[in-house]
Amino acid sequence: MVSSWSLLLLLLLSALVAFSVAESEAMVSIKPGKPGVASVSLDDFHCRFEYDVTGGTKEEWELFVEEVEEGSFACTAGRPRSYLYFRHWKITVSEGYRLFFQQTEVENNGASLSGMLQYDPSGVVNNVIESSDTWEGNMSGVYVVAIKEQKGDL
Repeated sequence: MVSSWSLLLLLLLSALVAFSVAESEAMVSIKPGKPGVASVSLDDFHCRFEYDVTGGTKEEWELFVEEVEEGSFACTAGRPRSYLYFRHWKITVSEGYRLFFQQTEVENNGASLSGMLQYDPSGVVNNVIESSDTWEGNMSGVYVVAIKEQKGDL
């Protein structure tokens, strides 16, 4: 059985092949006990991933941005399997972009956490999403979509 995270990655890769979508990526070495920040950019879109983890040993994570259609970008931070415990995480996208909450997916080793509200929808403030005070810690990836605001939306 294919996990939803694997399916999501497969769909993203298929879209890249089919549409030759613009993309940018960075590998991030996440180390327990060392809060960190990683960012990746594509054109005028920037995605910043902040984290604070414990447990396990360091893990290599991928931070990936792609243009899914004109004025709309997806940002993914993750790996197929993780043994780290996240005390806190946060994704910030460029000013002038608004996160599309209905397209947000948070997962832990193949299981969706989005329906469990492990992060608080009220934690989505225009261009920022972060873990809530009730965050339980485990995560192997987060996927967000951001849409460029129109002048009338600002």
